[in-house]
Amino acid sequence: MRSALFALLLAYSVFANADQLWAVGTVGSHHFERKNYCEANMGVGFEYGGDTYRFVAGTYHNSLCYNSNYIGLAWSPLRFADWRVGTAFLAVTGYKVKLDRQGKFSDDAAFAPLPFVSYERKNFGANFLIVPPYDEFKGAIALQIKWKF
Repeated sequence: MRSALFALLLAYSVFANADQLWAVGTVGSHHFERKNYCEANMGVGFEYGGDTYRFVAGTYHNSLCYNSNYIGLAWSPLRFADWRVGTAFLAVTGYKVKLDRQGKFSDDAAFAPLPFVSYERKNFGANFLIVPPYDEFKGAIALQIKWKF
């Protein structure tokens, strides 16, 4: 009985705040170093929450031509008219992560804090994620388009 009550309360909280739910479509990326990266990074996801904090999750085809999944929290403390600026703190799969100086790698989820700029109107918007340089990687900018439910 408790689990059924919990499920009803959870469903109510999700649908009662449906105006805080965004569908996200990952579109592509542009890499600052022109190599053979996959830059058509199609994927789907969602954002749920208010102006400052949002829960985010999704899946997309990454720049190494593998599937990636992500989950995390987006924090955007700065707002200028229709623009938001912040950082998404994500756990991301699909990238080999260097574990030590001997060159050992893991395919486990990696922690990725990604700065972003978001443009939002009433029912649509766009996210511009900044992937900072790391080791030999020179960095990239990714684009997501989103629609509000």
